[in-house]
Amino acid sequence: MSAYYNQDFMHGIHEEYVTYEIKSKRNHHFLDLKKAEKIHPGFIWVRSIKDGKEVTKKHYPEPCYYEGSVRGIKDSYAFISTCSGGLS
Repeated sequence: MSAYYNQDFMHGIHEEYVTYEIKSKRNHHFLDLKKAEKIHPGFIWVRSIKDGKEVTKKHYPEPCYYEGSVRGIKDSYAFISTCSGGLS
């Protein structure tokens, strides 16, 4: 698999558009993706237990979700997360 993006992508700066090339023995596809803005609100509530007490904090997730299509395949849909620094 190959990805085409700016070097800043690996340093927490997520590009507006990315293209991933996915190769297997039988297939070769390109995913043309745009940053998905409507995946979550500006923040989410995170609850945890610390020292036996419940703690609630606001968490501001990275804008690291992308959606788009498989190039050349009509009505296709692709969705990926790059939050961990790779594809998931």
